[in-house]
Amino acid sequence: MKEFIRREILLFFAFIFVVNVLQGQSFANKYFFDDNRDYEKIPFIFSGNQIIIKLKINDSKPINFILDSGVKTPIIIDVPQFDTIKVGEVKKIKIKGLGEGKGSEALIAYKNRINIGNHIINNNQTVLVMLEDLFYLSNRLGHQINGIIGFDIFRDFIVEINYDHQYLKLHNPYKYKYSKSKKYISKDLSFNRGKPYVHLNVEMPDGDLVPVKLLVDTGGSDALWLFHNSHEEIGNPEKFIPDFLGRGLNGDIYGKRSRVNKLYFDDIFLKEVTASYPDSSSVSFVMMHKERNGSIGGGALSRFKVIIDYTNKKITFKKGRKFRKKFQYNMSGIEFYMPYPELPIYEVHSVREGSPASKEGVKVGDVLTSINYIKASSFSFPEIMAKFQDRDGRRIRMSLSRNGEVIKVKFSLKKEI
Repeated sequence: MKEFIRREILLFFAFIFVVNVLQGQSFANKYFFDDNRDYEKIPFIFSGNQIIIKLKINDSKPINFILDSGVKTPIIIDVPQFDTIKVGEVKKIKIKGLGEGKGSEALIAYKNRINIGNHIINNNQTVLVMLEDLFYLSNRLGHQINGIIGFDIFRDFIVEINYDHQYLKLHNPYKYKYSKSKKYISKDLSFNRGKPYVHLNVEMPDGDLVPVKLLVDTGGSDALWLFHNSHEEIGNPEKFIPDFLGRGLNGDIYGKRSRVNKLYFDDIFLKEVTASYPDSSSVSFVMMHKERNGSIGGGALSRFKVIIDYTNKKITFKKGRKFRKKFQYNMSGIEFYMPYPELPIYEVHSVREGSPASKEGVKVGDVLTSINYIKASSFSFPEIMAKFQDRDGRRIRMSLSRNGEVIKVKFSLKKEI
């Protein structure tokens, strides 16, 4: 609670007690237009393959939320310093998610008003308030991230995601008309605990074509996750690198990073798609839905304009500008994070064993001061990471600060998968 006092979050406690995992419950009223419009256009920031939108909670200033179709109830994970957010009556709960830990405690707050854009409102939204920020999204994206929202928006609107021009259109589902153009490909959606799933086909490295049921995860940064042994043709990949895949509610997620030959959307496909195979210990909780074979995330979805329609249970794809762009990954082996998201300071969070950076002695805790002879502070976080996804053989020269000492390293990016 010290963090909450420091951040001046005003919580009005009606009663507090611990319950089991929040699953399959719907507490919220609906979102609606405050006038008779057909849609609202919402700009977004696209960073780290994730969609960042602004919203207000109970007359707060606009704050940044990740749009995540894999999230059931909105989550407040952090509040800007010196700002105040008022939330309604609360109780304490236990939640679980991805990662290797045992779960976390949070507060569930009722009867909140949320405004999105100029004309969208929900007067009775339930939100979760994390007692500590376990995701570190702000530190990994280079933008202040205050929360995550998903299901309630997708439930109440037909959500059109234009990745090329970075905007959403939230359509009135009773007024929306689909294009009859053959450039659009529609697939059926199914649902489990409010989460959307689509059936696609994956061509594995050995040439086998495997039907897969994938969570549609707009909040996932990777292109594709596959759960080994969830299908008889999905085992451990033969060619891979062990890697840090991200962070969930329960802690860090590790696994194998590899590729599949193709990801099919009927008669069109993405080629040489990067695929992550998370360790079973990290996904044991989500594997309670035994028919699930993995997830499709922002790395693949951003190749399209995507229309997600919960009302009619379908998802529609149209090729975007990046459809033919090659799938890249971090070839340096370094994962940076920003200890202070508002400042261009880049600290090493992890170093992949056996990677080019590891062989040159880069260590966790090193602070980047320059890259290719240019001050690190001159770059945004996405620009820093893009340099490690450039091309096989590119030379990288870095200066790092370690306990007051300047360390200089140089290495070549190496394509291993």
